[in-house]
Amino acid sequence: IQIDKLLEESEEGDALKDNLLLAKIKLIPDMQLRGRQLRELSNQYPHTDGGTEAMYELGVLNVQLWKSPDTGGGGKAAYLRDARAILSTFIKDHPDSIFSVEASTVLESLTGAE
Repeated sequence: IQIDKLLEESEEGDALKDNLLLAKIKLIPDMQLRGRQLRELSNQYPHTDGGTEAMYELGVLNVQLWKSPDTGGGGKAAYLRDARAILSTFIKDHPDSIFSVEASTVLESLTGAE
């Protein structure tokens, strides 16, 4: 995979590293694993565009997991709670992000949801 090659060639201070890591994470089919890695990336790179987008993607992923028919009862409530918390924090911490309007729309769609 080309992303792995580019990551091997990148250095720690490389401005594109967070974006490369995000691109690789987005390819993970397992939603649980993708969620863990998105959280890790957003924590590791909180003030970069890749880290910021990872936080947004994590909020949206939690909405998808909440909506999934495969998610059990107790898990649904946790995913909904996490989605709301992540998206709210995202909007507060990154109001100028290109994803803030979308995050607001997704968050508003969760109003009254249980």
